[in-house]
Amino acid sequence: MRDINKAIFLDTQNTLFYDNRSYLWRKLENYQKAVEDYTIIIQFYPENIKALINRAFCFAKLENYDKAIIDYTAILNLEKNNTHALYNRAISYDKMNKLNEVSIILNKILGYFRFQ
Repeated sequence: MRDINKAIFLDTQNTLFYDNRSYLWRKLENYQKAVEDYTIIIQFYPENIKALINRAFCFAKLENYDKAIIDYTAILNLEKNNTHALYNRAISYDKMNKLNEVSIILNKILGYFRFQ
């Protein structure tokens, strides 16, 4: 971790360093720190699907489902048929007891498979 922190200190614009550190934070289950690094990456690259997915995962682990849903929605605005984001958005709604939204999303996912 010390080497990554040093690298970030030397080059605060290199998002690869933040990506590596956020991965370590996730492995250490320090989801708040991971969110902070993913947020920096997203500030540089708002359409970074990987950072959005990972930040949404961390928000869910922190039980901040509203923010997880926001990230999953951002992903779906970029990739309309991203079933990973759809499914995990449904799980977040379920955790919030918003079953109508869960039903709508699951029907949408089933629709993708019916026509393939």
